[in-house]
Amino acid sequence: MDSPVGMVADPISKDIYYVAIVTGKVWRIRYVGAPNNPPIAQIAASPTTGTSPLTANFSSAGSSDPDFDTISYSWDFGDGSGSFDPNPVHVYTASGIFAATLTVNDGHGGYNSKSVQITVGDPGTFPSTIVLDNFDRANGALGANWAEASGMAVNTNHLAATCTCNNGTTSPAWAQTMFGPDQEAYFTFFNAPNGEYYLDMRMQGQSAGTSHIEVKYDGAVHIATLDDTGPGWHDLLPAITVTYGAGDRFGARIYGSNINVYKNGNLVGTRSLVGWQFINNGGYIGPAMINAASSSRLDDFGGGNYIPVINTPPTAIITAPLDNSFFVEGQTMNLSGNASDSQTSPANMLYHWDVTLHHNNHIHPGMLVSDNRNDTYIPSNHEDGTGTWYEVKLTVTDQGGLKDTTSVLAWPEVDIDPGPVTVMPDPARSIDRNTFSFSLRNYGRMLSRMSHWQLLAGANSLAEGDTLVAGLDSLSMSLPIDVYLSPGDYPLRVVADTGNVIYETNETNNVKMRTLQVVTGPVAVDDVPRPLALSSAAPNPTSGHARVWLTLPTESRVAMDVHDIQGREVWSSPARKLGPGRWTLDWNAETAPPGVYLVRVQAGAASWVRRVAVVR
Repeated sequence: MDSPVGMVADPISKDIYYVAIVTGKVWRIRYVGAPNNPPIAQIAASPTTGTSPLTANFSSAGSSDPDFDTISYSWDFGDGSGSFDPNPVHVYTASGIFAATLTVNDGHGGYNSKSVQITVGDPGTFPSTIVLDNFDRANGALGANWAEASGMAVNTNHLAATCTCNNGTTSPAWAQTMFGPDQEAYFTFFNAPNGEYYLDMRMQGQSAGTSHIEVKYDGAVHIATLDDTGPGWHDLLPAITVTYGAGDRFGARIYGSNINVYKNGNLVGTRSLVGWQFINNGGYIGPAMINAASSSRLDDFGGGNYIPVINTPPTAIITAPLDNSFFVEGQTMNLSGNASDSQTSPANMLYHWDVTLHHNNHIHPGMLVSDNRNDTYIPSNHEDGTGTWYEVKLTVTDQGGLKDTTSVLAWPEVDIDPGPVTVMPDPARSIDRNTFSFSLRNYGRMLSRMSHWQLLAGANSLAEGDTLVAGLDSLSMSLPIDVYLSPGDYPLRVVADTGNVIYETNETNNVKMRTLQVVTGPVAVDDVPRPLALSSAAPNPTSGHARVWLTLPTESRVAMDVHDIQGREVWSSPARKLGPGRWTLDWNAETAPPGVYLVRVQAGAASWVRRVAVVR
């Protein structure tokens, strides 16, 4: 445990904390108990498809926990609403494809989620499918497109029964395609109906004798299902009260677990198919006439796969301001919105703007709230040195209730540009004070945030600081700096930036470079300096060597050692005699862990300590 001291218990969690004196770290001891096994979620929904509004019944039956923990339930219906009931009922009022998700939680950090897709379609107009046969041809048999059609024929460009019998031969099937489970079928009464007229749907074979759904009109609409595996006929009561006449279109649409009946495109009744064995199957479709008057004629039989209109989410588009654009106090910022959507035009979309000011470590939402498609905002100056900017957010809502949100950022117009560096004297003199001068100019029209500048000679930091620069203004810097560099040439850089907190109009002009030439100073090494002194460590911080410069007026015995912040010695050099002059004392910190170190130098009876930060 690395020599623990100072053990204390957290009064809330009961965890134990202690300080390891050897490593200087704080440790926590936490009892986690036996391993927890996550719960298992099971999800079911019925129906999973249908037209809006769709009432879906959800079930979590079968969800469990292997540790027998009590589980809680959280539902996300995918449309922005949810529930904590185990078996909720939810009504989807907008069309779209939704992922309903159940999450079960055991209260000990374990959870599990399962999802089911719910498809809610806009029913659209009826019919949505084409006419399959208009019967506009010579009198005679229906032809190869039909099966079981011996009791029906083309007569004067219409469909007619060849007998008034009830033997199944007057129930043909469109044989070209077996349609999917969501399907339509319809025909038009050429003359007033007199008898029994049928739409046979989801026929499992090319015959009305196989399992199918029967929609019959005989003065009212009766719907029944046939299961030829044993259960037989089942009536879906009650009958639908409606009257059809000459020229009326009689139609039905199956979508999901429901069947809808239409007159001339208008919905007249709905029945549920839940419980029928073939509810998820496709099948053939066909018309029928039984015990109908010999003069009965039908026209324009159609149908096929029904594909509901699924509302897809819109895409919000901000055309102004552009992302990462710039603003100036008091100048109008134009807000222009647009949207892309497959179902709703931009003109019929709902628009909502929200302008938020980001300021220091907090935000100010609602600087502008607008429901106009296009609007304007007058920005103001909130800069206090910590950085400010605007987030412009647009939310669009389509006619089906689906939304999308996008946002852009607008920055104050700031551009910090450091000027060239001049050095006096030039070349600079080693182990001597030199003056470095440069300017910081803001080419933007807004006050900058606190900008950080740094003057570097190679990897050596000569000076650094923070400052504000007013809009279209500049600051001049003149810095007397003691240069403890060996003679030679160094890349000299001045860097000024807003610290990546705000975006500048030009991010490529934050550095100016030149060559710094350093020559031997005016005092030779063999000369005897008058004062006894030790310089600061440089470079500081460092990732490699750290040096100090010792001036000795007389010969002295000199020793140097380095300690970490806890006082443990990490490096030392043997004591040695040095004559009068200036001496460079070096510590190689390349292998030292990052942290703060104390460099101690002793010269005779004198002693100094210098702090050095090691970074990686």
